Amino acid sequence: HNTTVGGGKAGVLIIELASTPNLAINEGDTVTILINGKPEITNSTGMRHALTGLEPDVYEVQALIKRGNQTLIQSEVNRFLFLHE
Repeated sequence: HNTTVGGGKAGVLIIELASTPNLAINEGDTVTILINGKPEITNSTGMRHALTGLEPDVYEVQALIKRGNQTLIQSEVNRFLFLHE
């Protein structure tokens, strides 16, 4: 997907996730957010994340749901142009 995004605040991107089935936190499920293929947020149990300090640029974002080192679910890679307001 290609998208143009204006940040709610300069340099801040809010990522909201939904998963079916829900995270099984008691079984060790966690969320990893990749930015341009590199882990930016790891071992999170939240479904809403804020990335700060982003410069205007093109980014690729992907979410992974993991249990230990195993990836259970991964989103498509979303490519977008991030612009500050």
